[in-house]
Amino acid sequence: MSKIITLEQVEKLAENLSPAQRLELAAHICKQLSIAQGFDQVKEPEDQKIQLAKELFSEVEDIEDDSQGDFDSVTDVNRLRKERIKHICQNDV
Repeated sequence: MSKIITLEQVEKLAENLSPAQRLELAAHICKQLSIAQGFDQVKEPEDQKIQLAKELFSEVEDIEDDSQGDFDSVTDVNRLRKERIKHICQNDV
């Protein structure tokens, strides 16, 4: 006889996974539930949603990486302003 695992135990195990693995697990569970409910005929849009979720997660990871370290907002805003002015002036010619 198999041992019954509680939701709390599963949640604790899931905490050990990386964010990407948790996202993949969530997508897998959603897919299984969709199939169980008879919604598996809509496979292509579901795959597109999973792909979109993975892309968004990847972007979030990139943003998180960019947020590490020193950031001088004044210098950055001035640099962006100069680049924009240069771009506008080049388009006027």
